This record gives sequence, C-alpha cells and structure tokens, in this order.
Amino acid sequence: MRDKGLAKRIADERVHVLTALASKALHADETDLARRYAKLANEIITHYRLGRAGGSRKLCKSCGFLLEPGVTCDVRMASSKRQMIYKCRLCGREMKIHY
Repeated sequence: MRDKGLAKRIADERVHVLTALASKALHADETDLARRYAKLANEIITHYRLGRAGGSRKLCKSCGFLLEPGVTCDVRMASSKRQMIYKCRLCGREMKIHY
C-alpha cells in the first residue's frame, strides 16, 4: 500500500525546487522557461492537493505565473486590514495574504 504522506512530501519538495528554478530563470530573462516551471509546479499542487502554503503561495492563482516582487508583481501593505496584497503584472489579479 502506498504512503500518501510520503507522496505529498515529495511533491512539496518538487514544488519548492520548481519555484526556485523559475525564480532563477526569471532573473536570467528566460520568461518562457520560468512560465514552464511555474506551470509544472501548479500542476503538482493541484494533483496532490497541496494547498497554497509556503512556496506555492508564490504562484498566481489566475495565470499560474511566478509572483516575484518587483519583477512580475507589485506588493502593497494594507496595515488597517493586516494584509499584504500581491498584484500580478500579467493578468492583474490581486492575491491577499493576512499577516
């Protein structure tokens, strides 16, 4: 019988590796490669139902692209609501994360 916890841990590690590779590719101006890495990470997240915590929170929910502050997204802080707002520069979607 398969160990589901082991499969999820491996999938989570792969998502972290893929987001790191996407970040490196993005800084090297290889947007197509970064988009591919982000798409693979998003497919792993949805297949294994990992949720959006940790490294997977760096992906846009709408277009699936890597959210790198200052490069592919803008970050604002709404201190009255105690949340950070990430706005994707490609699709315009806002993602709110409470702190």
